[in-house]
Amino acid sequence: MANLNNQSKEQYIKKLEALNKEFEYKNTLLQIQNAISKLVMLKEDTKELIKEACNLLSSNQIFRLSFVLLYDSKQNLHIIKCFQAKEQFFGELEKALKDAYIPKCISKALDSKESKIIENDSKLCKTCNLKKYKTNELVKITSLEYNQNCYGFLFTYIKENGYNFNRIAQKLDEISEELAYGIYNINSEKEKIIYAKNLEKSEKKYRLLSNSAKDLIYAHDLDGKIIYANEAMLNFVDLKRKELIGQNVFDLTPNKEKESMLKRSNLRHSGNKSHLIYEIVAKKPNGEKIPLEVNSVPIMENGEIIGIHCVARDISERKEAEKALKKSKQEYQNAFNRAEFYKDLFAHDIRNILQGMLTGLQLIEFQLKQNINQSETIENLGTVKDQIERGQRLVLNIKKLSQITHDDLGLKSMEILPILNECVNNIKKIFTKRPMTIKINCENEEIRIKANELLGDLFENLIINSIKHNNNEHIEIMINISEIEQKQQKFIRFEFIDNAMGIKDSRKEILFQRAYFKRKKHEGLGLGLSLVKRIIDLYRGKIWVENRVKEDHSKGSKFIFEIPKF
Repeated sequence: MANLNNQSKEQYIKKLEALNKEFEYKNTLLQIQNAISKLVMLKEDTKELIKEACNLLSSNQIFRLSFVLLYDSKQNLHIIKCFQAKEQFFGELEKALKDAYIPKCISKALDSKESKIIENDSKLCKTCNLKKYKTNELVKITSLEYNQNCYGFLFTYIKENGYNFNRIAQKLDEISEELAYGIYNINSEKEKIIYAKNLEKSEKKYRLLSNSAKDLIYAHDLDGKIIYANEAMLNFVDLKRKELIGQNVFDLTPNKEKESMLKRSNLRHSGNKSHLIYEIVAKKPNGEKIPLEVNSVPIMENGEIIGIHCVARDISERKEAEKALKKSKQEYQNAFNRAEFYKDLFAHDIRNILQGMLTGLQLIEFQLKQNINQSETIENLGTVKDQIERGQRLVLNIKKLSQITHDDLGLKSMEILPILNECVNNIKKIFTKRPMTIKINCENEEIRIKANELLGDLFENLIINSIKHNNNEHIEIMINISEIEQKQQKFIRFEFIDNAMGIKDSRKEILFQRAYFKRKKHEGLGLGLSLVKRIIDLYRGKIWVENRVKEDHSKGSKFIFEIPKF
């Protein structure tokens, strides 16, 4: 089950990483396209336009390299590449073009004058002079065509980054249209008028897409003034567009989130251009609190940040899933702890039962050899039978308790003295060779507490612990039971006082910890006390240990525990 939870968690993390990666790629493509749109509007020289466009399409997380084969007035092809391109490939390609050699992969695109995707084709590359420069990357060849005029071809080498290739190819087609459009404008000297119309169309398209999105999309300047909001954002804040535009985003931010938002604002003012992803809890006008994941990117102009573009997504379902996962993990841990508890309980108690059976059988063997009175033998057979019945009850109790949920615990009203007296009698039968006195002092013989079938194990383990670690010839154990009241709640206090070897102060703090008694030098010494502590915890009580004689631990111990009265 733990592996399954870990696997689900890993799958969930991978899914989140994939979504973040997809957003980064979309954002990169959008920034490249926006930057090329600006170039188309500003540049008045075709070669400068192409070079800067290729520069934008090279050396980023999506594209490795880009260049353009551009027709001149005589329909000869010339290479236009980005400023930083220094690959020997271009020298070889320029030489091939001058020698009138056109590589077959390029020739196929030229013949059709359509966009092509060229993969590493063994047939095409077999006799190609440029085959040594081929890679396993996909090469997108897109025609620069506008108004039935083909100006050349855009070559883009796409990295193997796992992003949707068809989406990249579609975006490159749009970028090629922009470039062809820019070349057309430059050639016709009508770039400003035509670009204005195209920009208006682009803005309408963006607004249409933005307003149809379910995510909250908004933008604000560096002072926090809101300059744009889509329909989802307007619905979320329950305001009309004219009411929201111009408001400060800080005024709409919950007080708990303002400090972190101010830190992010200071980052932007200091020139930080990174893509930020963060979570906030937003409060709707009706008081409903909604967890949001916000993707924030800077709006750039001439290399300067002029505003912030944000996309906020409702992550309520994800938070509920995380909460359910955490709850499931806790439930598993509780189940594991209960299983460990029952395992320890069974192992410990069955050892005591077997010890009782062994003692009884040894006495029977001795009596048979010595021809001792038959009645004593029958009595010892009864002791063995009692221990077998205890073993049967132990198995039944463990089975029953293992089916009880953590919230239920099977607690009920139980009378103390009958259970305690039975434990004392059983213990005396087990330790027949150890002279002992066990005295019980109880104010009320009918005292009841809220407990379950483990109550007998609690008493038995405490008494056996006092016997096992007692080196005196005569063992003395006094059990005091009284009623107390704390914070308007009634408890039953138990004091198990012995004359055993006692417990040093350094050990008192860790005495009830299970891990402490797993050490080899303490093997079999005190595991019963860790079970006692865990049983009392189930009863919502508490336990501690003191010295029988205040300043001398060697004179014995006083185990004190309190359990709520029924």
